[in-house]
Amino acid sequence: MVSVAPLDYVLEKTKMEYGSINPIGLPEKWKLFIDPKVLEVERIICGSGLQKSKIS
Repeated sequence: MVSVAPLDYVLEKTKMEYGSINPIGLPEKWKLFIDPKVLEVERIICGSGLQKSKIS
């Protein structure tokens, strides 16, 4: 994971929990860089923004 924003700012803007920040629901203007190898994976489990749940 790469971040160029302060953690407190990201948590405030996304309303997600530290350790569970994911690409779904990020502010529209934020750029997202994804490794092309992700396209080779059959199934991805993505955090829901809360540590107690996941989206698959």
